Amino acid sequence: MATEPLPLKVGDSGAYAELVVRPNPGNFTLQYIPALVALLTRAEELNREPLTRPQVEAIRDGASVMVVPPDMAKALDAKRGNDIDPKHAWDQWQEARQQRAK
Repeated sequence: MATEPLPLKVGDSGAYAELVVRPNPGNFTLQYIPALVALLTRAEELNREPLTRPQVEAIRDGASVMVVPPDMAKALDAKRGNDIDPKHAWDQWQEARQQRAK
C-alpha cells in the first residue's frame, strides 16, 4: 500500500524532483540554493559547450531546493536577482545564455 507524501513545510529541503511532487497547501516556494541559473552557468563552463535540454532538466531535477514562504522567496530574488522558473527551465536558460553573451 502506497502512502501519501507528506505536505511541504517551511525548512524542508532536498532535490527539486523529490519535493515538487509533494502537496503544497501552504503555497510555499521551492528556492534553489544556489540559484538554478548559477548552477547551469557553472555546469556549462565545466562542460565547455552548451548544455542540452536533457542536461538542463537533469540539473534542475537533481539540484537542492529549500521550501520557503513566498515573502522570503521575494526577498531572496530581490537580493540575488530572479532565478529561472523550473517549470520553464529550458526556455529561460536559453534566454539567460543570450543575455550573458551580450
